[in-house]
Amino acid sequence: MKTIEVSIKTAKQEDILIHLLHCNTDFNPYLEKRVDLNSFATKIYTQAISFEVWVDQSIVALLSGYVNDLENKVAYINHVSVLKEFRGKGISKVLLDKFIQYSKDQNFKNIKLEVSENNRTAISLYEKHHFTIENIVSGKIIMIKNLTGVNE
Repeated sequence: MKTIEVSIKTAKQEDILIHLLHCNTDFNPYLEKRVDLNSFATKIYTQAISFEVWVDQSIVALLSGYVNDLENKVAYINHVSVLKEFRGKGISKVLLDKFIQYSKDQNFKNIKLEVSENNRTAISLYEKHHFTIENIVSGKIIMIKNLTGVNE
């Protein structure tokens, strides 16, 4: 695969929705069982920062989050997805690295995220990036990464 190029907040709402529709069934439970996809795409487009990988004018990978809690300096990752045919190429790592660096550049102190406790692949990725388990609630693991300490 060629060098992975990441765009920041270049996707339109409809681009995000198309990507969410394509990766919907990759989630357990399906993404559409947890959120209204159209509303979620609109929320990502209007309120989140998105990091996108594009191939042939389509998003093949997306990480979105919020870097707007200026009081607590905590960023939140709310979505990560890579289309099946593009997995295993290090794309999630690249997106995560970009989000971490962006959060550091904004002088944020922590990043939090929530992941299903049965998603071992994602948990492993986050642990490799020095996220630690903060809490487990109803099958969801809340993870946190300190951006100011030695395990950055």
